[in-house]
Amino acid sequence: MGCDWDPVAELRKAPAESRVGEPEVSQPICSVLQIALVDELRSWGVYPSKVVGHSSGEIAAAYSIGALSHRDALAVAFFRGKVSKGLTNLNGGMMAVGCTPELAQEIFIERNLQATVACVNSPASITLSGELSLLIKKI
Repeated sequence: MGCDWDPVAELRKAPAESRVGEPEVSQPICSVLQIALVDELRSWGVYPSKVVGHSSGEIAAAYSIGALSHRDALAVAFFRGKVSKGLTNLNGGMMAVGCTPELAQEIFIERNLQATVACVNSPASITLSGELSLLIKKI
């Protein structure tokens, strides 16, 4: 696929030398670890009856139910990381916030903030999406 780095080697590097903070590396590494956990659970005879995933977790969820082969799951993760690297000129961002979607909507209106609830992670945790400078200044 053209990957010029090794996930295990990246994780073993000192923080100052590692590229784990770069989306091109972090995205696939998250998926590689999740896929490895699926494989480990399978080796114990544990198979899911239902799955759910968020972000890179969607790749592992699809793999765990057989919707993606091992190679295809790794390819999706790898190319997702490559595409993420190319999105550096965008001004958007995401932010995890400990509140309900309803409270977030109230804050958007109160502060005239152009943002979106991108994901509801739990009843009291959401992910916001919007222009990065506005998220940082107004939240």
